[in-house]
Amino acid sequence: NILNRYVQAKMSNRKDADDIFLVEFTELFDKHRMTKEPDKMLNEYLLLICKSKDGQEDKATEDNIKKLEGEIKKLTGTAATPEEKEKYDKLYEEYSVLKEKYDLTSSLSTQLNALLENANVLELEYILMDCAKEATMNAVRDEYKKSTVQLRNGQVVNMDSKEALKSVFMPLILDNNQEVTLKFAKELGLQEGLANMIIDSAKLDNVRKCIFRIDSIFSSVSEQSAYMREELAKLGDIDNDPDYAAKLDRLEKNILKKCQNTNYRKTKKIIEDAFTALRKTINLNPEYSKSAFVYLYMNNARESMVSKATNEVMSINNQLEIFQHITDFAKKLELEEGSETKRRMNEFLAQVADLQALAAQGAKRYPELGLGVEMIENV
Repeated sequence: NILNRYVQAKMSNRKDADDIFLVEFTELFDKHRMTKEPDKMLNEYLLLICKSKDGQEDKATEDNIKKLEGEIKKLTGTAATPEEKEKYDKLYEEYSVLKEKYDLTSSLSTQLNALLENANVLELEYILMDCAKEATMNAVRDEYKKSTVQLRNGQVVNMDSKEALKSVFMPLILDNNQEVTLKFAKELGLQEGLANMIIDSAKLDNVRKCIFRIDSIFSSVSEQSAYMREELAKLGDIDNDPDYAAKLDRLEKNILKKCQNTNYRKTKKIIEDAFTALRKTINLNPEYSKSAFVYLYMNNARESMVSKATNEVMSINNQLEIFQHITDFAKKLELEEGSETKRRMNEFLAQVADLQALAAQGAKRYPELGLGVEMIENV
């Protein structure tokens, strides 16, 4: 009921929707905390309404959005007839409505999952406050370690276990205010446990693969751009060439063949779509320069290729930023000199330094793309 009212308020663009939802959710959360199973029923309810049936509804919506995007793209950049323009306007209106609804639903789901992710953090705060009223911090630490938490898979573990530390503290470590998290760790005597959890959970091979992948993507698209320039130079002027159609076929074939020999082949469809649109535009506008259209569409294709590569690299960088947050926190942990955990942490940070050096070696410019790429300096 709370979520339904929140969705309605959001759809109505009410500015106080977030505040109202937070107050009502907090009241409900506190009410259920007084029961024997504080938030189990609420968690299950929220998770249930956050998910569509087996994901089928979300998948169908995503497929519809992609289909509409494809149809719109076919009509973009062409000298459209009135019928095509009318079709474009209708498709774009349908696409806009569907995309806005899908984005709102995704946003709500993300917010609710974030609330559930941090539910255990609230439990931690309650434990600390309750214990601190009547006991010293040593008693608080003992109480914390005796407490249990239920993981998402239903498993119940002690709060100082590696699984619980990851569940409770990882969202806090990834938060911008790491000093508060560090204070919690110190007061509860969990720095050694967190250090071992971070070391055991780190996937350094994945980080290394991400660094190589970034360089591979940009290097490949840079090569592809160079191939396009070379082939266009060979094409020459086709304005008065009766054999221009065959030359365009050969141009497309040669560019695709060379691009397929690189390590990034997701640009293939962009090139194919560009040539399809190019031929259509030339046929609809025989009085204009064919060569001018060729260079226009190839330049547009090149920009789309760079854009696609950049978006994928940004996604990879998101993974690297998460790793960077974790290692930044790990460096702040105060561990006993000469301990096994301190030794392990020193080895871990040495490996991180090696990854930093690897990233620095890969940092370069890609002149064919017209941009500079600075791969992570502090992995």
